[in-house]
Amino acid sequence: MDIQAIIFGVDAVNTKNGVPSMSEKTFFQLQKRGYKLAAVETVKNEKISSQSDILLGTARTLGVSAHKCAVVESAPFGIDAAKSSGMTAIGIGGAGNYIFADMCIGNISELLDIFA
Repeated sequence: MDIQAIIFGVDAVNTKNGVPSMSEKTFFQLQKRGYKLAAVETVKNEKISSQSDILLGTARTLGVSAHKCAVVESAPFGIDAAKSSGMTAIGIGGAGNYIFADMCIGNISELLDIFA
């Protein structure tokens, strides 16, 4: 997997999915490893195409092509948007067992093993 950027759904990094200090340490380590990071807010009632536009715009802002981005999302509609954008979709929380996710994690710190 040739990932250069990780885009987080805002709800994927809130306190219900882990301790905030764990997230901060994980983000620092990912940045130290050279990954570009961003957070976006997807809206459940928006069309998937609108959500995909948000993700694609974020990738452009980061200077990375869509297929080199991973999206960490806690909602199935966020996973759908990532997949329709051509990005790797990682489910956490409510999307942790979503069948369309490329992989699922239990907490943010697991990203350090995936993106070693």
